[in-house]
Amino acid sequence: MKHASTSSRQSTQSLPSQQRPRTSAPSKPREKRTPAPSKPREKRTSAPFKPRKKRTSAPFKPRGKRTSAVSNARVNALTLLNFQRLIASSDLDAVMNAYLYLAKENALKRSDSSHIAALLHNAGRSRLGVLVNRVKEHAGRIVEDYRLGILPPHPRASLHLISYFKESGQHDKGVEFWTWVIGQDDAYSGLSTYGAAIELLAAYGKSLEYCEEVYMHALKRFPNSFNEYHLSAGAILPDRGAFTTMKGSSMNLLQGIMKARLVHGDWRNAYLALDTSLRLHPTQLPPHVFDMFLHERPIHEAFQVCCMMCQSGSVPSSASFAILLDCLKSIPAYRKGHTYNHDLVKAMVTVFHYYIGAGGTVDAIHLNILLQGTLGLLRWIPSSLEEYPEAKDGTHIESTVADLLSQLFNLFTRLGLTPAINTFNNIISISGKLHFRWLTTLAMEMIEAVGLSPDLVTYRTLLIAAGESRDAGATESIWGTLKDYVGKEGSTLGSQDWKLLVRATKNAGNVVFLNKQMILHQCQLDSNLMREINAQLSNGEPRDFREGNERHIPRRINFVADICAELKQLDELIANGLIGNLFTTSPSQVSIWPWPQPAEQEKQREFYDDLTLDPALRKTFPVDTTDAYAAPSAMVNQTPTGIPLDEIRFRNWKIINDLLMQAELFEARVERSVDEAVEQGKPMKRARSLKDASVGMDERKLAITQLSDHVLDIRIARRRKMTEEEWRAKILELRRHDP
Repeated sequence: MKHASTSSRQSTQSLPSQQRPRTSAPSKPREKRTPAPSKPREKRTSAPFKPRKKRTSAPFKPRGKRTSAVSNARVNALTLLNFQRLIASSDLDAVMNAYLYLAKENALKRSDSSHIAALLHNAGRSRLGVLVNRVKEHAGRIVEDYRLGILPPHPRASLHLISYFKESGQHDKGVEFWTWVIGQDDAYSGLSTYGAAIELLAAYGKSLEYCEEVYMHALKRFPNSFNEYHLSAGAILPDRGAFTTMKGSSMNLLQGIMKARLVHGDWRNAYLALDTSLRLHPTQLPPHVFDMFLHERPIHEAFQVCCMMCQSGSVPSSASFAILLDCLKSIPAYRKGHTYNHDLVKAMVTVFHYYIGAGGTVDAIHLNILLQGTLGLLRWIPSSLEEYPEAKDGTHIESTVADLLSQLFNLFTRLGLTPAINTFNNIISISGKLHFRWLTTLAMEMIEAVGLSPDLVTYRTLLIAAGESRDAGATESIWGTLKDYVGKEGSTLGSQDWKLLVRATKNAGNVVFLNKQMILHQCQLDSNLMREINAQLSNGEPRDFREGNERHIPRRINFVADICAELKQLDELIANGLIGNLFTTSPSQVSIWPWPQPAEQEKQREFYDDLTLDPALRKTFPVDTTDAYAAPSAMVNQTPTGIPLDEIRFRNWKIINDLLMQAELFEARVERSVDEAVEQGKPMKRARSLKDASVGMDERKLAITQLSDHVLDIRIARRRKMTEEEWRAKILELRRHDP
């Protein structure tokens, strides 16, 4: 038995491990079956998600299409969002890159068309050669896609594209595009589109009759809100003291016909269109309206339009405001007369008041022009200051001018502007023309006081001023300073410097010094420069900038004191925060040379009510003839400048009346001058606007002469004293109402 058990144990041990009974070592299988928890986690985290890749790459076509559609939708959404950001950044090149993709995907909306065209319109205003060519390329693509329907239709898109062609001078392409637009349905055009087209057609050279037909066609095609009546000259508002809530009216259409009438000389209907615009939406006139009258009408009329727009809360652009100021400043250079010039400088201060009160941004160039204009009042001087040392109230000439400069620089500081070196260069230039050596010294002291340093222009201006002041010694010393300055800058004297020396020494009577310098620096003078110097020396005597005689000195000094007082008042209004309320602070006179008004304020108000108030409403709501406009109520609708709407409409109506009378008188004078010239065999064309940079010197003088004659006519009209009945009849005639 013992042997048998031993043999069975041996046989069991000789079996393979998989055949052994489970009675042996039961814990070991459990240990093998229970793996360490860390190892499977490591394998799972390091797995590259192969099953997902296999599923994604599986050729299930329906699922593949769904995944692609979702992906494209996401891409389009992101692209559209980025597209809107690019439009907001005004980057036309980047917008066009995104546009090409969106147009291919047919993902553009109607509003996108308007935004793209507006961006193109703004970019087209650039005058840089490289940019202009790029914009033309983009414009060609946009217009082509717009006509093919790739770019969705929108009336504002058509408007901007037409305006782009007009402002870029591509009138032929613009008219061709407009001809296509007008043949499409209403999705492509509206009243505003017609307004832009009328401006284009006027610039293209179409007759006024043709432009008027397009205007009437627009009113017939889009008869919503009874525009044909409301845009007419004699339309009556239901409530003159409230904002116009009429939908569908188009200021752009009125602007278009206004521009066409101005271009073709129909001044009366142009002013009536402006009157309609101010009646409907007195606070919503865009700056472009002022630009029209600035460039098409005489300067005194443009001044009134500017003041009228500012008191309504519409601010002209900074560039246009600078042009207006520069014209007012430049007129005295061609026209003598101390009262005449005083009126123009006073007008500069007045329009400054309106511009700042309406919220306009004042730049350094504006104040520089104002400074030049005010100092231009000093175009007189006795042979020596001792001959007339004092003016009225014991005010010394030097102290009066010093007060004026002090007030001007206070205005600089109040408006947060720091005078630049060119401001003082202007003072030095004026001081030389006036022979004010003490003013030159004062300007140099002020340059040092504000921490500036003279530049090359400063020394050149000093040289000219010394010659005009007939100061031979100063001419020699400043020439030496100029040579030192040029040497420190590592440069040499140029031909302009030598020409200025010729001018200065000739004025100062010190040509001997010029000859010495020419010998000393003969190596720098070539034959061409020598010929120019000799020609300059052989010219006539220099013109004296000063004018008038000594008997006008007291009055002129008082003019300067008056301007200084007005500048001080303006400075105080700005300091006290009152300048923004033009209802209580605006100057009473909104005309340089106002037309005589025979009717009292109450009579004018009654006449205004007769023409602009519905008789049925007058019976229900009697007109208050008391002084109901002394102070604006908090509950009354008013302009941003604090003027009640009823009052601003009445003010605008009065200014339009004055403009109509002024324009009629001015045009009659011009026509007489032209007829007289033709009779004498000297044909004379009408002078273009002073604001046109291409206008030559002779044409500028002609325009100033016509303006001067107009001032004389105004004075004659004042002496004639029109009666109230005549005044009413004239208003009805000019406004084309039946008496």
